[in-house]
Amino acid sequence: MEIKEQIENLKNFIEQEPGDYAAKKQLAFLYIDDGQFGNALEIFQNLLNIFPQEGELYFNIGILYEKLKNPNKALEAYNKAVELSPQDADFNYNLAFLYDQMGDIDAAIAGYKKVLNIDINDANTHFNLGVLFSKKNMSNEAIVCLENAVKLNPDDAYAWFYLAYEYNRTGDKPRAEAYYQKVIKINPEYSWAYYNLACLYKELGDTSRAITFLKMTLEINPNDIDAYKTLAKLYVENNLVEDAINDVSQGLQENPDLADLHFVLAKLYEKNGQKDEAVQELKQALMDTENLKIPAEKIKQELNKMTVRR
Repeated sequence: MEIKEQIENLKNFIEQEPGDYAAKKQLAFLYIDDGQFGNALEIFQNLLNIFPQEGELYFNIGILYEKLKNPNKALEAYNKAVELSPQDADFNYNLAFLYDQMGDIDAAIAGYKKVLNIDINDANTHFNLGVLFSKKNMSNEAIVCLENAVKLNPDDAYAWFYLAYEYNRTGDKPRAEAYYQKVIKINPEYSWAYYNLACLYKELGDTSRAITFLKMTLEINPNDIDAYKTLAKLYVENNLVEDAINDVSQGLQENPDLADLHFVLAKLYEKNGQKDEAVQELKQALMDTENLKIPAEKIKQELNKMTVRR
């Protein structure tokens, strides 16, 4: 039976049995499944008049306000749900997560800690808390949370990734390397793990492996402009300008919408003494301002400098 038919049947039933509150809840959830969030919200709000102390109603109202892009109303509803049922892990999690989404890091941290007081084995909460500690540059606290996350969910590539990042920040390069490799094993398509590994190898002075992993990054995500820039810089630092020109030129051929690469290529040509080619690439960049992320004014300044010197 199609969902709209289910809705109509249930509406007809409720007309005959207006006191069947379970049926009204079921109708609200059908509305949600059908994307009719306003209709679902109206039902839950009407039910609140009958069951004003039911935390689950406020919880569902909070979810609907989120879907309706009204975070302040959602926050109000979640807070009421938690007030009525302070030991409900789901209510507390949604409240903390909404604070997280709204950028109130301290309130989110407090909320996630409360979730863990209720359910210490919630892997998602350990992960989210670790990410927030990372944002606050609290590496030791982040590592504790993220280690708990991977113990509870060993296949969480994102938790391993953040854990590797934090170990790298604290100077534990071997563990960072091992954990980035773990990410790749779990999710071979996660390009950021290859990129961060490349940067790690660059820090360690292992140019060959850094270049290898940057190229692997670009195989997975050919639009990663930062990977191209890092690769070009690495080539230049090792007197491999021709290799840089070849790789960036190939990248442009394969991804002509990466207008910033014209600027990168121009600087490489300039470095290599090929001024005519450099000027041409800058002009090409200015012809594609729609896809350009580098300020056009910066490119114009570079173009003026090059043409004045000629």
